[in-house]
Amino acid sequence: MITSEQEKQIVRFTEDAANKAAKEVLVSLSSLDKETTQKTVIEKGHELQAALVPVISAKLSEFLAEKAESFEVMKASILIRTSGSNPYFDQQFDYWMEFWRKKVGIKNPNFIGIAPFTEHPGYKPLILPKNDLITPQRLYDLCRERFNCWKWYDDSLDSVVIKNDRDPRAGAYVVWFRDQVEADEELKNFSAVKLKEMNIPGITLLEREVMECDHFNRTCGHLDMCRASTGATAGCASTGVFRGLRLTACAPVSSLPFSSFL
Repeated sequence: MITSEQEKQIVRFTEDAANKAAKEVLVSLSSLDKETTQKTVIEKGHELQAALVPVISAKLSEFLAEKAESFEVMKASILIRTSGSNPYFDQQFDYWMEFWRKKVGIKNPNFIGIAPFTEHPGYKPLILPKNDLITPQRLYDLCRERFNCWKWYDDSLDSVVIKNDRDPRAGAYVVWFRDQVEADEELKNFSAVKLKEMNIPGITLLEREVMECDHFNRTCGHLDMCRASTGATAGCASTGVFRGLRLTACAPVSSLPFSSFL
């Protein structure tokens, strides 16, 4: 329940906005004269109010609901931290919270559903928040802002890659990959079909883009400079090259396996 003082502040903000909007409109309507204004506006002031109230009410309700929901998501996400009882998890949580907020522009990353985890030596976790705006094309564009990259198709990757083995739009998750620059030496000559037969899970296009962006932010270098990773993205018909990475978007598995899917 909001306080009376908070209510007064919200009313004041709304009144100030209405005053500013009215003044901007009046400045633009230089053709209005005294007589026209009296007959069309002043004498019909009640009609003007009746027209504006539902518009202002709807916009104010939408704004307050959006901000309250975002705050609740952020609060619930922050409560996942262990407050020092699991320093490794808290460090990783803070790191990826910072990444998604400042590097990608997701103001309130939704990590609800993520459970604290412990360190797996030799592996690095990727934490992806639930968000409808985290897509292959957005991450590709983010990388392109930082360094040169290209793809086979001019179409958006969101229309080319229509299905992923894992998708943050469906919910937040953690996935682990080997902490190394190159894809696995022992798997370099295996086809996607063979890797699938071996039940080796893989990396999605989106996850690989996140890894590349994160690696470049930290080192100014790139992954897969000598070998290519085969991606676990499905439901598409394209193959592209992402700097040192060949993105085989239709392949079901990867030559860069992860240890667990939490």
